[in-house]
Amino acid sequence: VTEIAAPGVYQELSDYSDGLMVVKKNDNGVWYSAAIDTKGKEVIPAGSYDILSGFSGGMAQVNGQNGVGYIDKTGKLAVPCEYGRTSHGFSDGMALVYDYEAQKYGFVDQTGALAIPYQYAIYNFFGSKQPDFSDGLALIYDTANAGYGYIDKTGKTVIPCQYSDARAFAGGYAAVRLGNRWTLIDTTGKDLIPAQYTYNVDDTSDWRLNI
Repeated sequence: VTEIAAPGVYQELSDYSDGLMVVKKNDNGVWYSAAIDTKGKEVIPAGSYDILSGFSGGMAQVNGQNGVGYIDKTGKLAVPCEYGRTSHGFSDGMALVYDYEAQKYGFVDQTGALAIPYQYAIYNFFGSKQPDFSDGLALIYDTANAGYGYIDKTGKTVIPCQYSDARAFAGGYAAVRLGNRWTLIDTTGKDLIPAQYTYNVDDTSDWRLNI
């Protein structure tokens, strides 16, 4: 955990990320959230927003009367407070958002536009199958065909849902289970490990986007 600047003035909420830490400040017994830089300067003054998360991808989640939105590092409201809350921040320029009426998930971009409509359900809320964008792709699960695949930032399935298990992309590669073996694929879906070999992957509980 990064040591907080100006100890005694703030209560720490997050580690430093993107050069900022989200903190709480006590003003006559009332706590307000703020964001400080590594020197302890308030970049986003206390009370400007009800900040719900640390910065991720240059954005932090904030609470409003009609839902949650996102502010940038200058304190500008970049994504309006009109979305259902999730535990996810921005990753690769996209953030997972929720619609309480539809009970579905979609994605917003950093302009606040709903880039991918509400169409996904969620299964399991922890683990390594995070439905965040990385390398321009996000992991999904096709419940009808019981297979994992990947969508691009338009919501198009660009790698078919043909894997019995899978992980998110990192550094241009993703681990997938094809038949009885684990292997690595690139962002085009090309199998990179010869069939006589298998790639070792930890078997963990995960969460996923269902279609």
